[in-house]
Amino acid sequence: MNEERMNLAYKHEKLIEFLRTRYAILDQTELHLMREQARAMDDYIKILDARIAHAVLKEQLKCHSLIG
Repeated sequence: MNEERMNLAYKHEKLIEFLRTRYAILDQTELHLMREQARAMDDYIKILDARIAHAVLKEQLKCHSLIG
C-alpha cells in the first residue's frame, strides 16, 4: 500500500502541476475531466492513508498483545 500511495501521490502532483501551468491548452471538457481525475486521486490517497494507518495500528496492537 505504501508503494501504491507513493506512486499515486507522484502522479497526482504531476497532474496538479500540469493543470496549474498548462490549463490554457485544454478545452473545457478536458479541463473538467482532469480536475475530476485530480479530485478522485486525492480521495484515493486519503483512503490509502487511512488503510495504512489502520494496518499499522493493527500491527502495533498485535505486537502489544504478544508482549503483554
